[in-house]
Amino acid sequence: MSVKISIVTHHPIWHQDTGTRNRIFSLFQAISSDSRFDLEIGYLRYLNDGDRKKISDLGMNVIPVPSLAKKGEKYKKFNFGYYDKYPALRQYFNVPVWHGFQEYLKRDLGVFLFTFLGHLYLAPEVNKRLTVIDTNDLNSIRASIFNYVKRPIPINIQYIPEMEVLNLTDLVVAIQEDEYVMSAAALPAHKVVYVPHSARAQVSHKPIEEADDSAPLKVLFPASHQHPNIDGLNWFLNNVWPYLPSEKFTLEICGSICDSPEIKKSTSQGRWENIAFLGRVDDLDAKYKEADIVINPCPYGSGMKIKSVEAMSFGCPLVTTSPGGEGLRAGENKAFLVADTAADFVLAMITLLDKGNRSTLSDRGLKFISDYFLDGYPTRIFLDRLYAEHQSKPGKID
Repeated sequence: MSVKISIVTHHPIWHQDTGTRNRIFSLFQAISSDSRFDLEIGYLRYLNDGDRKKISDLGMNVIPVPSLAKKGEKYKKFNFGYYDKYPALRQYFNVPVWHGFQEYLKRDLGVFLFTFLGHLYLAPEVNKRLTVIDTNDLNSIRASIFNYVKRPIPINIQYIPEMEVLNLTDLVVAIQEDEYVMSAAALPAHKVVYVPHSARAQVSHKPIEEADDSAPLKVLFPASHQHPNIDGLNWFLNNVWPYLPSEKFTLEICGSICDSPEIKKSTSQGRWENIAFLGRVDDLDAKYKEADIVINPCPYGSGMKIKSVEAMSFGCPLVTTSPGGEGLRAGENKAFLVADTAADFVLAMITLLDKGNRSTLSDRGLKFISDYFLDGYPTRIFLDRLYAEHQSKPGKID
């Protein structure tokens, strides 16, 4: 009999326009393709008509958890002592979710895979069934970095409290090696598993050898409205773009970053030549396939920069910063170019005007992705572990 598993998330992964959503969607695809599991999404928000249509088109099984709460039902009260100990997580408590989750637990689910630290107040309620969290990144690392650069951080939590919260689950998934080591140092080692992002195998990127040397190169920056993306783009526009030959490059910026007030202010001034602010696009894959170069000028952050993995998986030559290459160190200046100063970024872009250089970097990037991220071996090992842990869980529900 298959194991029934729920990905418990507030991320609408049917819209793959951020690295986090792409990460969760890749796990969704891996679990869906494994006949041992019967998968659904426990969505911690309400669904709108647009969501429902997209979900229907993709054939997903999504249960909106808040919608399950029954009016007049006497639900278990929440023990707010949890937030006395972890006040940074208080803002994520949601009454309809808390009540709806108690109804959701009546379903015959055997595994609950959480995707966000802020939602682990729900984990102790699962009781006797397997609980897992995919960390994506460690919030304590992110908090220390964001505090240093004086940017607001959603969860301002320190390392030890974060480890205590993660320890509420049966398994903790780390997306990159450094964070795996940090988690395993504070938690029971058997609880922590390393599952890097599984890239999609891509084909049909436009042949670099056939590129028109007289046409400007298409530079792509896909990004969400997160602060590292905003700060990185502003830095690039003010310190790199003005020093590139305008007849040689065009830039397309897409994603929710275009909706941020800081970027909209730049857009409204109309000061940027050869730049298109596209906003959210229906087919981001098509943009990757058309791009000559992808940039990721991220100045800080934590975890793994999934947009860097995605770019290389499409065969796109990538120029990024050291933070943009986090978790990808083996490919630094081999599979992708690293530039931490404006001068180095300009030089890297100029270097890629040469078709041969772009072709070499594309080939190396594809090989790097194939060697480290494509075969999905760590993900398959993780699914084996999930199945085995569920089978041995006392009081498990089949």
